Amino acid sequence: MDSRLAIDSAVLLLYFVLIISIGLYMGRKEENLADFALGGRQNCRGGPMLASLIAAETSAGTFFGTPGEGFTFRNYTYLQLALGTILARILVSYIFIKPYYDYKVYSIYEYLTAALRRRRRRTPRQRFS
Repeated sequence: MDSRLAIDSAVLLLYFVLIISIGLYMGRKEENLADFALGGRQNCRGGPMLASLIAAETSAGTFFGTPGEGFTFRNYTYLQLALGTILARILVSYIFIKPYYDYKVYSIYEYLTAALRRRRRRTPRQRFS
Protein backbone atom coordinates (compact mmCIF):
# COMPACT_ATOMS: atom_id res chain seq x y z
CA MET A 1 0.00 0.00 0.00
CA ASP A 2 1.25 3.44 -0.87
CA SER A 3 2.24 5.43 2.21
CA ARG A 4 0.15 8.43 1.12
CA LEU A 5 -2.92 6.22 0.77
CA ALA A 6 -2.31 4.78 4.24
CA ILE A 7 -2.02 8.28 5.74
CA ASP A 8 -5.17 9.46 3.94
CA SER A 9 -7.07 6.37 5.09
CA ALA A 10 -5.90 6.84 8.68
CA VAL A 11 -6.94 10.51 8.67
CA LEU A 12 -10.35 9.62 7.21
CA LEU A 13 -10.88 6.85 9.77
CA LEU A 14 -9.82 9.17 12.61
CA TYR A 15 -12.24 11.82 11.32
CA PHE A 16 -15.17 9.38 11.32
CA VAL A 17 -14.30 8.07 14.79
CA LEU A 18 -14.06 11.64 16.09
CA ILE A 19 -17.37 12.73 14.53
CA ILE A 20 -19.22 9.65 15.82
CA SER A 21 -17.71 10.14 19.29
CA ILE A 22 -18.77 13.79 19.40
CA GLY A 23 -22.29 12.83 18.28
CA LEU A 24 -22.61 10.12 20.92
CA TYR A 25 -21.20 12.37 23.64
CA MET A 26 -23.43 15.34 22.81
CA GLY A 27 -26.52 13.17 22.36
CA ARG A 28 -26.30 11.40 25.71
CA LYS A 29 -28.83 13.77 27.33
CA GLU A 30 -31.51 13.31 24.69
CA GLU A 31 -34.51 11.49 26.10
CA ASN A 32 -37.16 11.88 23.39
CA LEU A 33 -37.85 13.15 19.88
CA ALA A 34 -38.21 16.75 21.03
CA ASP A 35 -34.72 16.71 22.55
CA PHE A 36 -33.28 15.28 19.34
CA ALA A 37 -35.15 17.41 16.81
CA LEU A 38 -35.20 20.68 18.72
CA GLY A 39 -32.07 20.47 20.84
CA GLY A 40 -34.11 20.30 24.02
CA ARG A 41 -35.47 23.76 23.18
CA GLN A 42 -32.34 25.38 24.53
CA ASN A 43 -32.18 29.12 24.13
CA CYS A 44 -30.06 29.63 21.02
CA ARG A 45 -29.87 32.93 19.20
CA GLY A 46 -30.82 33.11 15.53
CA GLY A 47 -27.61 34.70 14.27
CA PRO A 48 -25.29 31.80 15.10
CA MET A 49 -27.83 29.29 13.75
CA LEU A 50 -28.13 31.23 10.49
CA ALA A 51 -24.35 31.43 10.16
CA SER A 52 -24.03 27.72 10.87
CA LEU A 53 -26.59 26.77 8.23
CA ILE A 54 -24.99 28.95 5.57
CA ALA A 55 -21.49 27.74 6.44
CA ALA A 56 -22.62 24.12 6.27
CA GLU A 57 -23.91 24.49 2.74
CA THR A 58 -20.96 26.54 1.48
CA SER A 59 -18.13 24.32 0.33
CA ALA A 60 -14.44 24.99 -0.01
CA GLY A 61 -14.88 24.91 -3.78
CA THR A 62 -17.23 27.85 -3.48
CA PHE A 63 -14.70 29.74 -1.39
CA PHE A 64 -11.86 29.13 -3.82
CA GLY A 65 -13.72 29.14 -7.13
CA THR A 66 -16.07 32.07 -6.68
CA PRO A 67 -13.55 34.93 -6.39
CA GLY A 68 -11.73 33.70 -9.48
CA GLU A 69 -14.95 33.40 -11.45
CA GLY A 70 -16.10 36.84 -10.35
CA PHE A 71 -12.78 38.35 -11.34
CA THR A 72 -12.69 36.55 -14.68
CA PHE A 73 -16.24 37.33 -15.78
CA ARG A 74 -16.57 40.67 -13.96
CA ASN A 75 -19.99 39.92 -12.53
CA TYR A 76 -21.65 39.54 -9.15
CA THR A 77 -23.71 36.44 -9.81
CA TYR A 78 -22.51 34.61 -6.72
CA LEU A 79 -22.97 37.67 -4.53
CA GLN A 80 -26.61 37.78 -5.61
CA LEU A 81 -26.96 34.10 -4.72
CA ALA A 82 -25.36 34.59 -1.31
CA LEU A 83 -27.51 37.61 -0.43
CA GLY A 84 -30.61 35.80 -1.70
CA THR A 85 -29.77 32.79 0.46
CA ILE A 86 -29.45 34.94 3.57
CA LEU A 87 -32.70 36.76 2.82
CA ALA A 88 -34.46 33.46 2.14
CA ARG A 89 -33.27 32.03 5.46
CA ILE A 90 -34.67 35.00 7.34
CA LEU A 91 -38.02 34.79 5.54
CA VAL A 92 -38.26 31.03 6.03
CA SER A 93 -37.52 31.38 9.73
CA TYR A 94 -40.37 33.83 10.22
CA ILE A 95 -42.87 32.20 7.87
CA PHE A 96 -42.29 28.50 8.51
CA ILE A 97 -40.38 28.00 11.76
CA LYS A 98 -42.69 30.07 13.95
CA PRO A 99 -45.70 27.84 13.20
CA TYR A 100 -43.66 24.81 14.26
CA TYR A 101 -43.29 26.36 17.70
CA ASP A 102 -46.93 27.49 17.76
CA TYR A 103 -48.26 24.01 16.89
CA LYS A 104 -45.53 22.23 18.89
CA VAL A 105 -44.70 19.89 15.99
CA TYR A 106 -41.40 18.39 14.81
CA SER A 107 -41.96 17.51 11.14
CA ILE A 108 -43.75 18.88 8.10
CA TYR A 109 -46.25 16.02 8.24
CA GLU A 110 -47.25 16.85 11.81
CA TYR A 111 -47.60 20.50 10.84
CA LEU A 112 -49.76 19.67 7.82
CA THR A 113 -51.92 17.40 9.94
CA ALA A 114 -52.44 20.12 12.52
CA ALA A 115 -52.88 22.98 10.07
CA LEU A 116 -54.58 21.52 7.02
CA ARG A 117 -56.26 18.36 8.35
CA ARG A 118 -55.49 14.82 7.40
CA ARG A 119 -56.97 14.92 3.89
CA ARG A 120 -54.46 17.48 2.56
CA ARG A 121 -51.46 15.80 4.14
CA ARG A 122 -51.51 13.03 1.54
CA THR A 123 -50.68 15.29 -1.43
CA PRO A 124 -47.14 16.36 -0.35
CA ARG A 125 -46.39 12.84 0.84
CA GLN A 126 -47.23 11.45 -2.57
CA ARG A 127 -45.12 14.09 -4.31
CA PHE A 128 -42.01 13.52 -2.18
CA SER A 129 -42.23 9.74 -1.84
